[in-house]
Amino acid sequence: MTTGGITEEDVLDPDKKIAFSESVTQFFRGELGQPYGGFPKALQSKILKGETPLTARPGSVMEDTDFDQTRVEAEGKIGRHI
Repeated sequence: MTTGGITEEDVLDPDKKIAFSESVTQFFRGELGQPYGGFPKALQSKILKGETPLTARPGSVMEDTDFDQTRVEAEGKIGRHI
């Protein structure tokens, strides 16, 4: 914010266009978890630009992993038992 000359008012102004980094977007999308009390709704809405944020624990929406199959694939790639 400092190097870009962006003020807190600029960030909170819904009409001011700001390019947020992917890491900020991921954070406000909820990919790193949920802060206690949630995100400030107006700021989250501005950063996500209409995307629907995660409201559950990020790992709970991931597909299950078949560890036996993953082990077989890894062994095939490295040519030895794991």
